[in-house]
Amino acid sequence: MRSGARSSAIALALCGALVAAAGAADVKQLSGNLKRAVGAQNAEQIQQAVEGLLDAGGRDALEAVLEHLPKLTRASGTTYWQLVGGAAGFRDRAALEALGDYVVKQKNAPFVRDLLFALENNTSPHTARALAKVLEKGPYDLQLMAADQLARVRTVEGVDALIAQLKKEGDKGDPELRRRLMTSLQAITGENMGDSLNWIGWWEANRAKGVPAKAGEGGDGDDHARAGLASQTLDPNRKREFESLQRNPNRILVISSKRPDDVAKSPGHDYNYDHMEAVLQQMDIAHTVVLKEHFEKDPDKYLKDAWTILVNCNNIQNQCVCKECSRLLTERKRQGANIGPTTNRLYGCPPDCPQGHDQVSFRMSKETVERLKKWVGEGGYLFTEDWGIVEVVEVGWPTVVKSSEKTDAQGGKSVGTIAAMDVTIMPGRGLTSLPLLRGVFTRPRPPAVEPDPNAGDAGTKTRDPGAPSPAAPPSHRWKIDDESPSIKVVDQGAVTVLMESEDLQKAAGGDGSVAVTFRYGTGSPRKQGEGAAPDRVRTGGGAGGADAGKSRGRGEWAEEQRGGRVLHVMSHFGKQQGSRDDTFVLQNLILNFIMESNRLHMP
Repeated sequence: MRSGARSSAIALALCGALVAAAGAADVKQLSGNLKRAVGAQNAEQIQQAVEGLLDAGGRDALEAVLEHLPKLTRASGTTYWQLVGGAAGFRDRAALEALGDYVVKQKNAPFVRDLLFALENNTSPHTARALAKVLEKGPYDLQLMAADQLARVRTVEGVDALIAQLKKEGDKGDPELRRRLMTSLQAITGENMGDSLNWIGWWEANRAKGVPAKAGEGGDGDDHARAGLASQTLDPNRKREFESLQRNPNRILVISSKRPDDVAKSPGHDYNYDHMEAVLQQMDIAHTVVLKEHFEKDPDKYLKDAWTILVNCNNIQNQCVCKECSRLLTERKRQGANIGPTTNRLYGCPPDCPQGHDQVSFRMSKETVERLKKWVGEGGYLFTEDWGIVEVVEVGWPTVVKSSEKTDAQGGKSVGTIAAMDVTIMPGRGLTSLPLLRGVFTRPRPPAVEPDPNAGDAGTKTRDPGAPSPAAPPSHRWKIDDESPSIKVVDQGAVTVLMESEDLQKAAGGDGSVAVTFRYGTGSPRKQGEGAAPDRVRTGGGAGGADAGKSRGRGEWAEEQRGGRVLHVMSHFGKQQGSRDDTFVLQNLILNFIMESNRLHMP
């Protein structure tokens, strides 16, 4: 080598070493900044430090974020989700490979489910590196998540990962995982090969050509940008399940508290505070609406064919229906005046009503709730909202979930309610691999595509400028109606807290549960009426309890499909009309609930 060439080579090597040293120094400094910010629970400083590490990229930068996750207590919710989002937000190859290794190594830790959950918002093509490792060596629940997410990675490496796992599963592999693998392949390629061997042979013959130019079932970013319903932004595997739900007979019942027109008291009056049937209609989900009075007269008439029941939130308070009281209440509400002992929707009778009061309550009877409870034990799926916890859930399952209580100056007990407020919500920690949370906090996005070969790794080593910062504090909002009952989880081992809020926890005096669910009974949804256990509540896992994030084998998942399910949310559909992302949270939750019920009931 000539002297000049040798000098240039030495200079280049020295330059590279200096750059590497400078990068290492930056990561070390940013790591120190993050450690101090986490210790101070300073959200702004955490975001700044994590964003710096994201821009630096690489395994060391990722590890600087991950090292804090196992140490965080449940009291550090905002910090936890910032670090989870940040760790899942790296876009470079080295960091994402390291993330896949970490998830597999820590596969039994609850928080790795949240890491994979957050990865769904990452549009880097190198996510295929992490997902391939999880698909190959991860536990079953994480394999299902990886198969779903790979449908949005339109790269050769993404298809390689799906094909490799399809070979591994063979014809005798898990049916659900095989379905998801092939649905994702169809979404990426636009092809439909029918079975595993055809897919494997097709890819061997076509791999050199790369991924076809046009996606098939996966959709694109423009579709997501225009979509107004959660059902229009489903990932390909959930879309397949949704279309199956629409094709097959659906047995969804909505119980409405509108009064019949042919009754003596309050004929035709609508006591609903919400109309879930309107959301189902918008998403073209077949359903039947039944008036509560008709349902109560003969519950078995409706329950024998129902798979899923949704109970609209409604006014269940004792109230006067005499004409003079109704006139006074209507007039005073129109004027914005105080309308009785309480205000807003929980009004009572005006104290100055000149006539004798005609007190009524249109609350569901205990006998009807007991019949609903038996139906759930046989495999039925029951969804309640807001005041449904008082009317239905705590009547049927008082040792599992109740409304909170408040005590007045005289020692009297009443339902603990929350004033109207907007709160920030987060998924239950370590529970994000549960089917009920699929897509609930995911932002609609375009698929990842092959990186520009001329850009090297530079095109994926920095944050996506068009997307929210992965390290930003949680931002999904939940609107709580005035005088909504707060939730008290009685049996921590039986109840799974799907969504929670630190803001609500402060306002409610300790319990921040926004959406809770539990299984009940041992009957088979496909053979309702057989093997029901009236007093058995299935373990749900709790919010951070013993089963939170537990790695479940394929057989255990199948066993959990026995019995029915109750899901309750605080407040309701009618109030979630903020940003599209916030509206989609509840829409996705109810979609998952109905699709799970439909899937388990279908022969």
